Amino acid sequence: MDDKEKATFSDSEIEGIAKAIALADLAARSPKEKNPSIPMAKDEHFNKAVAKAKSGDVYSGK
Repeated sequence: MDDKEKATFSDSEIEGIAKAIALADLAARSPKEKNPSIPMAKDEHFNKAVAKAKSGDVYSGK
């Protein structure tokens, strides 16, 4: 059973894999019901944030 192949990755590929794993771990650990950073209602602030995101600006909440 020595027919296993080895995979080789570049440093940038390893870094990308590590970032993906770290983000997945962070998302899995975050409390979903207490996460206020994701607005669920389409109100005035939501519409302003979407408009600014589409234009490339950063929404500051004002």
